[in-house]
Amino acid sequence: MTLTHFEEKTSSEEVSSEEVSSGKKGFRWKRQGIRIGDIIRILVLAVMVIYFFANPELYRKVTETGIYYAKKRMLMVLVLAALAGGLPLIRDKIRWPERVKTVSTVLILELGPILAVMLAEYVHGRSALGMTVTVAVFNYLLVLAIFCLFYALTHRIRMSMWAASVVLVVFSLVNYFVIQFRNEPILAGDVMALGTAMNVAESYQIVWTANPYLALFSLPVLSGIYAFLPECGRPKKRGKKVIASLGSLSVFLVVFYIFAVSAIPYNAGYKVKMFDSDKSYQKYGQAFVFIRSIAYTLVEKPEGYAASEVDQIAASNPSDQAVKAGEVSEANPNLIVIMDEALADFEDLGSLEASEDCLEYIHSLKGQDNVIYGNMYVSVFGGHTANTEYELLTGNSTAFLPPSCVPYTMFTKSVQPAMGWNMMDLGYSGLTGFHSHKASGYNRNTTYPHFGFQNLIFREDMDPTLTKADKIRGLVSDQCDFETIVEDYEASRKSSHAPYFMFNVTMQNHGGYDEDDATLPRNIKLLGDQAEEEDAERYINLLDYTDEAFRYLTDYFSKVDEPTVIVMFGDHEPGLGSTFLEKVYGMSSGNMQGLDIFLKYQTPLIIWANYDINEDGQHDEEFAQISANYLGAQLMELTGQPKTGYQKYQLKMREEIPVLTANGYIGADRNFYELKDKTSPYYDLVVQYQKLVYNNQFDKKGIRKEFFYLDGHEEN
Repeated sequence: MTLTHFEEKTSSEEVSSEEVSSGKKGFRWKRQGIRIGDIIRILVLAVMVIYFFANPELYRKVTETGIYYAKKRMLMVLVLAALAGGLPLIRDKIRWPERVKTVSTVLILELGPILAVMLAEYVHGRSALGMTVTVAVFNYLLVLAIFCLFYALTHRIRMSMWAASVVLVVFSLVNYFVIQFRNEPILAGDVMALGTAMNVAESYQIVWTANPYLALFSLPVLSGIYAFLPECGRPKKRGKKVIASLGSLSVFLVVFYIFAVSAIPYNAGYKVKMFDSDKSYQKYGQAFVFIRSIAYTLVEKPEGYAASEVDQIAASNPSDQAVKAGEVSEANPNLIVIMDEALADFEDLGSLEASEDCLEYIHSLKGQDNVIYGNMYVSVFGGHTANTEYELLTGNSTAFLPPSCVPYTMFTKSVQPAMGWNMMDLGYSGLTGFHSHKASGYNRNTTYPHFGFQNLIFREDMDPTLTKADKIRGLVSDQCDFETIVEDYEASRKSSHAPYFMFNVTMQNHGGYDEDDATLPRNIKLLGDQAEEEDAERYINLLDYTDEAFRYLTDYFSKVDEPTVIVMFGDHEPGLGSTFLEKVYGMSSGNMQGLDIFLKYQTPLIIWANYDINEDGQHDEEFAQISANYLGAQLMELTGQPKTGYQKYQLKMREEIPVLTANGYIGADRNFYELKDKTSPYYDLVVQYQKLVYNNQFDKKGIRKEFFYLDGHEEN
């Protein structure tokens, strides 16, 4: 052995020792050639295989004719686990020719994104092979862009490809469970409401099926496959690293801009239907639809917008005078507005076959002189509760905001015109914003003060005194919620005799109807072909509790000497399974066109008073069909209150467009129109209203406050 050869060998051994001690190239046992990553992968695979065989529902189907096993699926799990766990253990024993390294790298780059897209679609039982070539290329490019982003950060091909696959598959899994919860998939605007989603996640039960489980199982399998392939193409010198990072990042930014910001896909005919996003997901794939939905979160100034146009409208609709402190008339009614979680009346929507009427008391109120029973149309289905209250409290419609966005989490960052301020300017007491769940939900703890509410009540304030009897399925019951309204009203009477105002959001009927609970007996049964819909049966029994709680509330205020108006409506319909809803509606969502679309967005509206507010049904027509954005103005008209210029404008607008939501509108001619239908006889009026919404919500410097507040409003 020459001296030179001896020195080279010693140096090599020293490097191996450093690898063991420092971990710079991955901790490995020199003799066995096993790294910590390999051990972790093997353990994860073992746990997942054990979990798979410990849950027969993943590979076994029980029918009336017998028990059937998915033998191929069972064998596939074992084989993949063995290959993914075993192949990386022999990688260091193989000497890769340079040509093989190059070919392997190309294969990773080309096949990795394809595999990721296929797995993402497989989670939902769809085949990526059913995509058109163009759509498949779109999804491929997006996954490749994510890979480029990771490569710009790590300069490791294997790690970047695996990370990109993880991002897409995990997103698809999350989307799968979100659809279970609310019957609607994830869009970019939902990310801003992540905190709220975590607040209510405990109400749901995750149900694993074979597809999502096998997709999750694929992640450590992919890790094993990618680890087996040789790493190459990693730049050594600093200059080359910078060039590689900038090049990869440029690819990511270009692809991201094209799909997330530009109008190129839209102009090419690839239009995501945000109001029917599940269909878009099926048509265009996971990656494309979610990234494309980012474009819909960007607010653009309406074409031809000028704040001076608001001046012209304001001149024709001057705001009424605010009430000076101490001059409020005690003849003005107390006003309690309740947005009841997921309140729906399926007897009005279609056909509900049940052993009892789950809204017996509420239905008994129809036709009485002190009650108005109508239908309110909202912009959301199965979720995004805060959008309905935003429309009510501000008078703005989410029709002109990015689809799927939640204004509470994205746009309400400072004081703005809203119902709370108007009621304060009218001299009302209370001014309470009350939600019987967590304060952080949809940022209500910061949004309510921006809207003028002076007194806040949340679940955290109630917890010290809550008992088991106050909760149903772990959520505050409507009975407890309404008792809290009474307590707050009585407390306000100790300091003021001015009319009382509260806005309340309940929680009892929130989604998560897939599990039996001892606090929710199913006394009312669904009948006929609806009997098998257990989720829906749990839901209608929740409505029964709401019905009784509303009886309690109206009984209490019927004995109060002060005139009182209680308004209750639903924020949206419940996210029940499509099969039940199709049975109720008499049609599938996919077949809904024109006015039928509103079946999914209709909630009952009950206005009760302890005096005759609707003699001979004089107000029935006004509230037979109304959208949430108009309700605040219409309530001021109903109770004879001073109104802002904005509210006066809305009342005039209602004569031409009685209902306007993010899903379209109904004209005075009783026809349905899409928002961007330029052939509509009401199109110019819709655009004008859009400009007012923009001035109210986004034009912080040019906002015409005198139009949106009562005359005499003082800034706090």
